[in-house]
Amino acid sequence: MSFPLIIAHRGVSAVAPENTIISFKKALEAGVDGIECDIRLTKDGIPIIFHDATLKRMANLPVYVSKLSFDELQKFQRIGAWFNRRFPTKASKEFLDEKIPTLEELLDFLKGFRGKIYLEMKGSEKETLALLEKVKCVTEGNHLFHQIVFKSFSLGAIKRLKDVIPKARTAALFAPKIATFTMRTKIIQRAKESNADEISIHYSLATERFVKDAKASGFYVVTWTVDRPIWIQKALKMGIDALITNNPAKLIAERNR
Repeated sequence: MSFPLIIAHRGVSAVAPENTIISFKKALEAGVDGIECDIRLTKDGIPIIFHDATLKRMANLPVYVSKLSFDELQKFQRIGAWFNRRFPTKASKEFLDEKIPTLEELLDFLKGFRGKIYLEMKGSEKETLALLEKVKCVTEGNHLFHQIVFKSFSLGAIKRLKDVIPKARTAALFAPKIATFTMRTKIIQRAKESNADEISIHYSLATERFVKDAKASGFYVVTWTVDRPIWIQKALKMGIDALITNNPAKLIAERNR
């Protein structure tokens, strides 16, 4: 049994502005096996790397990202400045100029990277389906394509993605709100129905039995979001393939210990 891969959640989001180029740069410097980020579509159809549906958390503006063009979004892009104010003990001058990158900019930055690239498609199922066509234009034909895994909580969109991008690798996401045993037992079946290649579950759903059953069904199993080093041994025991973390350096240090 092998150690799990370490995937950087929105870059090294525990110590740098999430979903920014500098955050992914620091993740690569830490020696991660992969990176994870979120994709949304602007009003003018540009895929950007951004988690929230609105600018409320980062700019105190209850404005939907999908209602702004990319040029309009530039006015509210001071992600680094927000991080420095929100986390003064982690603040750095090098973060000040960090902005919201486009998917194209991120892939260009990652052109020499050899690890996995998880792209989480955000938004409603309708928004996610609209995002698929734009993402196809950016990723299909890119030399990094074989490293990309598209993931979503919208299993309908995951199933549809295979029609839009036939050679795409996909992951079905499952949140902790799937609380009952009955619902948990349906995860594998629902992942099969979506034609997913991977199952990505919240750590509260991870059990040795579930992971064994999922892998027996042919799924690669990813668990999110874990920051405690003890999860290296837990994952090894359960057979989890990859861990998504905000602080990859901690988990890598434990794995290498």
